[in-house]
Amino acid sequence: MQDVIKVKDLKFELNPYNLNRIAVHKAQADLNRYLHLEEEYWKQKSRMRWFKDGDRNTKFFHSYVKGRRKKLALHSIQNSQGDWINSNNDIEQDAVSFYHNLFSNEEVKLAVFGMNADSTSGPDGFSGHFFQNCWHIIGEDVTKMLTAFFVTGFLKGRTIVENVLLAQEIIRDINKRHKMHNVVVKLDMAKAYDMVSWIFLTKMLRQSHGCFKSSKGLKQGDPLSPTLFIIAAEVLARNLNSLHEDATFKGYGMPKWSPQINHLSYADDTILFCLAENAFLKKMIKVLGDYEKLPGQLVNNEKSSFYLYKKAPTNIVSRVRRKTGMRKGSFPFTYLGCLIFYGRRKIVYYESLIKKVMNMVMSSQNRLLSFGGRYILIAHVLQTMPIYLLSAMNPLKGVINQLHKIFAKFFWSNTAGVKGRHWVAWDKMCLPKDEGGLGFRSLHDIAKALFAKL
Repeated sequence: MQDVIKVKDLKFELNPYNLNRIAVHKAQADLNRYLHLEEEYWKQKSRMRWFKDGDRNTKFFHSYVKGRRKKLALHSIQNSQGDWINSNNDIEQDAVSFYHNLFSNEEVKLAVFGMNADSTSGPDGFSGHFFQNCWHIIGEDVTKMLTAFFVTGFLKGRTIVENVLLAQEIIRDINKRHKMHNVVVKLDMAKAYDMVSWIFLTKMLRQSHGCFKSSKGLKQGDPLSPTLFIIAAEVLARNLNSLHEDATFKGYGMPKWSPQINHLSYADDTILFCLAENAFLKKMIKVLGDYEKLPGQLVNNEKSSFYLYKKAPTNIVSRVRRKTGMRKGSFPFTYLGCLIFYGRRKIVYYESLIKKVMNMVMSSQNRLLSFGGRYILIAHVLQTMPIYLLSAMNPLKGVINQLHKIFAKFFWSNTAGVKGRHWVAWDKMCLPKDEGGLGFRSLHDIAKALFAKL
């Protein structure tokens, strides 16, 4: 950039015209802006939380970045025998060995015998008393189970709610961001966990720094299966992202300040975003076709759907149907358990949740519960059913009020299920017990708290 300024200064000296002066000033302004961005970048990299004003020399931040990197770098580690290891290969091998033998039988036994033997049993029906008295029989199997569980891969910083929020935000303006028509494709993978090629997975796993030997292979429901599938799905994600590097590809209409997004993926639930033009659809379909050939996982076109704005012309609908081989769906559609729609929120979009709660209330067994039983059912079951939806969406107040009415009617009904007199308003019942309430949680308060996280 400094060379550009020197060239423009030379032109201005040779031809001192107003246009050349403007060009010099613009170049200097651009240089100052880039220097400021560089300074902010290194300031963030150095993580100087206390630093606000003062020295503007970026060397200050460079020194902190280098210091943090030097401090965090692992030049050597001490293994379990007390020997120091310096080479990168030995460090990697020792790390793999450490996590493979993370828990000894004695450590697991101490943890198990530290439990309260009379505590409530888990989902399997076994209490701590069972594990402690039968440890001589099941101890080895429990230790192996824990070791297998903790060496399984995890994805940190990723939540299912983020994908729902992004999908809703992108589709909300499906008809506004571009002169051409936007299209959304919801894929359905055929037999997601059974069709992945072992040859493909082996090639992918060989690129890692260490492997854990499988002695008995994989079976249906194995906790390692989702991890292997995610590795395969990452190939599809990277190939789709590479489309943005193609100058001839134009993606889904997004706001100017937003990064380009052409897909959202969570396990085997994938949504594609594209423009309904032949050239762009062809490129995206080619990526899907190439992906089907690599790991062997197929897209089920019969269950997959594409979605357009409701006023999209018939020729656009026919074009997308012809290119994708999929049927046209209609909004709203379900993605990761939540309804995705554009336009205004409607109570009808939440009927499935209300119906689910009503089915639980109208169960013949639940209608025979006492006041205490109904209190437990409402507080610990019915009020938790909308939590996932509230964490991903902000429903209308009328929806929450309707749920509150269902809770109140169920609580005050008699044992025969007949409508009873409501002696206390629901709002009062949601107060803490020391304030005269019953300690029920108000879904309005829960919705506000979860919405604040969004």
